Amino acid sequence: MVGELGVRVTRKRSKQRKGFIRELRKRLIAKPHSTLITFDVAEGDIFIIYIRPVLERVSVDCKPLVRGNPYDLSISTNYTDNFYGETTVIWMKPGAQGKYNLTITFETNEAWDYILGVYSRNVNMSLYGKNAKVYGRFIELQRPYTRTSGNWTINIVLDSHGEPLPAFVINLPTPLNSVLLATVTGLVTYFNIFILLDTYFKNLKETVSNKRWLFCGITMLASALMIYELYIFTVFTLSGGG
Repeated sequence: MVGELGVRVTRKRSKQRKGFIRELRKRLIAKPHSTLITFDVAEGDIFIIYIRPVLERVSVDCKPLVRGNPYDLSISTNYTDNFYGETTVIWMKPGAQGKYNLTITFETNEAWDYILGVYSRNVNMSLYGKNAKVYGRFIELQRPYTRTSGNWTINIVLDSHGEPLPAFVINLPTPLNSVLLATVTGLVTYFNIFILLDTYFKNLKETVSNKRWLFCGITMLASALMIYELYIFTVFTLSGGG
């Protein structure tokens, strides 16, 4: 009799414990969670967030902090990526410089993770950092980060910057000015080659003085300077500023 009573008490406690765990899970899921993320992106690059496992429902809102700034926003709740597998994916492309507030809201009853990155036309590691991993045009800004189940809101502040200027830029003159530049450059080059070859062959027959070699060097330096000045003149002066 005592043994049966003990079994009943144990079963009752077990049911109470299971009920308590279920209630705790419900409360954890119902409890809102939020996280704030900030990133710098280049104007024209596509910011992307992968969420795994696939979400049944997700709400996404984007607000530029500079009113009127354009952007493109796209969502796929069930997207298969070659690298990350089946995910919910969100793409956002800022269309101007400035800050954008991207808000993602969803509910899940299991643990989940997310990956952040950008698709970039010009991989700019000075902007995205040395720790970012590059896979072709895709730059992984953050490795998979696991979160608990629940009602989640992800706030992402994207600061869009102008595209970095190339380190080396060559300005070309107009077609008409190019003809002038090419003609003068050709004549000067021909003159320098003639003097250099003439000095070389004379040196084979008889010793040419150091003054002659010095004259050749000065002539070539002066010619290079003249061509450079002519380039500046044809590109910026005759063209009215390039």
